[in-house]
Amino acid sequence: MLALAAVATAGAGCTRQETDLASGPVDLARAERAWADPWLAPADAAVPTYVYGTNGSVERSVGSRTTTYDGSPAAAVAREVGAAVDGGWTLLTADCRPTRVVAQVARGDGLDDQVLATVTAEPAGGDAAPTATTTVDGVVPHHADGSWPLPAPAARTCLDGGSAGAGVPVADLVAPPEEPLPGDAAQDGPAAVGWERDEPDADDRALLEDLAADPWAAAVGAEVRLPTLRTGDNDRAVAPARGTVADDLAGVVDDMVGGTGAWEPTWAACGGGAVDVRLRLVTDHGTAVARLVQDAATGRRTAWEVTVPVPEGPAADPDVPALGSSRCLDAPPPADGLRVEGTPVAVPADLQPVGD
Repeated sequence: MLALAAVATAGAGCTRQETDLASGPVDLARAERAWADPWLAPADAAVPTYVYGTNGSVERSVGSRTTTYDGSPAAAVAREVGAAVDGGWTLLTADCRPTRVVAQVARGDGLDDQVLATVTAEPAGGDAAPTATTTVDGVVPHHADGSWPLPAPAARTCLDGGSAGAGVPVADLVAPPEEPLPGDAAQDGPAAVGWERDEPDADDRALLEDLAADPWAAAVGAEVRLPTLRTGDNDRAVAPARGTVADDLAGVVDDMVGGTGAWEPTWAACGGGAVDVRLRLVTDHGTAVARLVQDAATGRRTAWEVTVPVPEGPAADPDVPALGSSRCLDAPPPADGLRVEGTPVAVPADLQPVGD
């Protein structure tokens, strides 16, 4: 079976205009489907686009998340893969080494809904008990990809009793080719690419004011900064607010949701000593998004991050339902597995223009 990275690329030796490969509606739609996946749930959301300053290279990332679990790297990857398979993903391959375990899973049947995710875990170190820092990275086809040939799943991998090298070698899968893949299903590029204004508008500023007025955000000093907007800039990045509080995660959620009831949880995941929750703050001027994490890296403290949409960028999906009762917040998390609840919300904090 042909591995993704082994496929010959289209357009070798040809010059591609960057505007042909810039983010467009197809890329945004594919990214938004991946952001809403209950298992993938990227915290650092991204939209497929071209690689700035190159002739024809594309970036297919839709984002990543990182969690530090109790236990070994193999246990951490098995936990993530188990949750992915329960959510409809298929395990393609895995490679297990003493200090690094990598697995890849995929879902979807066509270019518009296919996603490839790489799960990587390494020892976190520094503690008497073993812990593993685990990263999940997702990629989708770029609009200029005419095909997306994924390999058949390995019959057995090192996660289910096979040898360490069982299945398709991970090195053949981790990095898709830099240029678009050939085929007949490639989509046209966006009709127009570029930022339309060079100053934040009234809603951009008002959303920051709404966030500053929120009691919880004010208490922890959650000060998000918008980029300086300059006409013609290729890239814009919001500076998320980050910090930690000396409270367990359930207590932080109570603080955010209680009182004004302004923040709404939409997604939670827990297991292996870690809890991860996504919330949104809906205002008349837009939506802010928050992530809370309590894991082996934070101990008894809760790490938080708050961000807002990049000006002229995609907003958080307003149709994502709020999470009602949560077993992750109301009951002990599973020791060996990973429990996933609800639908995550996300906005990219770093973005190139998305054309029409």
